[in-house]
Amino acid sequence: MPRRTDIDSILIIGAGPIVIGQACEFDLTRE
Repeated sequence: MPRRTDIDSILIIGAGPIVIGQACEFDLTRE
């Protein structure tokens, strides 16, 4: 499973792990 650079960018911005979790769930739902 390749890592998405956009998710890494969100982490760098400091949005927080909650946003990362939502992004992962949303991505899994789309696929």
